[in-house]
Amino acid sequence: MTQRTEFGFVRTSCDCRRCSISCEHVPGALAPADLPRMAKHLGYGDDMATFARENLLASEGVEVTTDRGQAVRLRTLVPATLENGQCKFLQDGRCSIHAVSPFGCAFIDAHQSDTEFALRSDALYRALYDDMNAQGKYVQTWEDLHRHDLRPAPLADRSATLQSAMRQEGLL
Repeated sequence: MTQRTEFGFVRTSCDCRRCSISCEHVPGALAPADLPRMAKHLGYGDDMATFARENLLASEGVEVTTDRGQAVRLRTLVPATLENGQCKFLQDGRCSIHAVSPFGCAFIDAHQSDTEFALRSDALYRALYDDMNAQGKYVQTWEDLHRHDLRPAPLADRSATLQSAMRQEGLL
C-alpha cells in the first residue's frame, strides 16, 4: 500500500494522547482535495452538497498575509462536531475515516517542529487561497454551509478549550 501524500508531504500517523486530544476540541481543516475523497469514502459519490451539510462545518478560518502584504481571511472547512466539540468521526478514541482524514489531521501532528508545521500549513493555505480566487468547490461549499448556519464555535473558543484540556492532562 502506498503512503498518502499531499503537497509533497507524507501523512503522519500518531495516536498518542498529545495528538488525539485535538480531535476532541479542534478537528483539523480540510484541503480542497479532501472534499471528493471523503465524500466518496463515505458513500456520497459526487453529491458534495449533501456530504458537506451532513459532515462538515464552515469555520471562520485563518487570516494570512499574501506575498504582496495583503491580509486575507482564508475560510476553512472542518469536520462536524458533536455537542461536546468532539469530531464526529472520532469513535472510541479512534478516527473512523483515518484513511481519508482531513489534511489538518493527516499531515499535521503535535510532534512536528514549528518549521515543519509552518511548511505544511503554508501549503494548505496556498491551496485554499487558489481555490478562493478561482471560486472553486471548496469556497462554494463553505458559503453553502455558512448560509445554512452550519458553523463550529469560534476558533478562539475551541483553541482555549483545547489548551485547558491539555493543561489538565499535563500535556503542555
